[in-house]
This record gives sequence, C-alpha cells and structure tokens, in this order.
Amino acid sequence: MGIQALPRQYRVHGRKMASVLAVFGVAVLGFLVGIWAAEDPVTHQVKVLVSLVTLLFFAAVAGTLPRTGTTVDRSGIQIRGPLRTRRLAWEEIQDITTRPLTSTSSVIPDTVVYADLTDGRRKLLIHLNDLHVTDFDDEIAILQTVCRELGGTDPSHPAPTP
Repeated sequence: MGIQALPRQYRVHGRKMASVLAVFGVAVLGFLVGIWAAEDPVTHQVKVLVSLVTLLFFAAVAGTLPRTGTTVDRSGIQIRGPLRTRRLAWEEIQDITTRPLTSTSSVIPDTVVYADLTDGRRKLLIHLNDLHVTDFDDEIAILQTVCRELGGTDPSHPAPTP
C-alpha cells in the first residue's frame, strides 16, 4: 500500500485533547487562585495584569494546540505546530525514520517519527508516534513506501545522525 493510501492525517482528537486542556486549565486556575489568595504586598493592578497575561496564554494554547498535527499527501508532508506550519516536498525528504525515546512515563511516547531531509536535517512529525497512532508499525511502513515512491531515499545523501 503506497500512494493510494494518501492523504493521511495525524492529530490528537477527542478525549485526549480535552484531557490535556482540562489539566492545563486546572493548573492555570490553581495558579490564579494562588496569586489572588496570597497576602503579600502585591498591588491589585499587578494581580490583574498577571491574571490577564495568564488567561491570554491559556487561551492561545487552547486555541492552537488542537490544530497541531502532521498531514501527508501526494505533494509532501505538512507539519503544523502551535506557532507555524512547515511544508516539506517529497523531493526534500530522504527517508522516514523512527527514533526511540527513553522514558518510563505513560504520557510520553516510546517512539517518535522524523522526516530525514536531503540536506542532513531532521523534522519531527508532530503526533505521529506510538502513543497517538494505532497500528503504528503499519503506518510507518506505509509512509516509508510513499516516501520511496514519491521521491525519497536518495542514496547520494547520507541519513542524518541521531
């Protein structure tokens, strides 16, 4: 299964994203309660300013985090981060590789995926990991096949070193 499997999209949806935002929201709320409950000589204006900046930061994160992800189609790979979107054409991509992470946490993936570029750089493919993708090994095989079919795996360029 190769290019006929395209397009593919990797994002965190539903309950997982709602859970992340809820935990972050509770942390922000706890921070704000701590500021307003403190009896130190901080002026009312400083508390209001810190509260507004904190709420704006939370709103920015809550507004951008659900949009992050990786999209793979016939023209290349789009990596949409919280601040910017990167577009990689298949001609720029040498290979799709996985890298293990050393973590014992259940909220951090064991393996992440990179697009190895022909200029020696690597780009992390957001939300394409064993924590967020079911049938992870099959997805990687599909993406590696697509990469070979659409222009990757140029033997004249060495793979980036980890």
